[in-house]
Amino acid sequence: MSLPALCRLVFALAIATLWLAPGQDARADTTCSVTLGTPLAFGNVAANGTTDAVATLNVFCATAALSVLGYAR
Repeated sequence: MSLPALCRLVFALAIATLWLAPGQDARADTTCSVTLGTPLAFGNVAANGTTDAVATLNVFCATAALSVLGYAR
């Protein structure tokens, strides 16, 4: 077997080994924050009573992905 053919064989085996190797877990860092968009006013409520209240929640999430070379599980 000539040297160029041997180099191609070694390269092909290396690629096949990397392809079949188990993949790493992919991870991502997600951070969320919540703000109250409107005041939550209950008004006057008796000690044994209930009341309805309406408010607006603003939720913001950002994800920074950490990439991996290979398969993700």
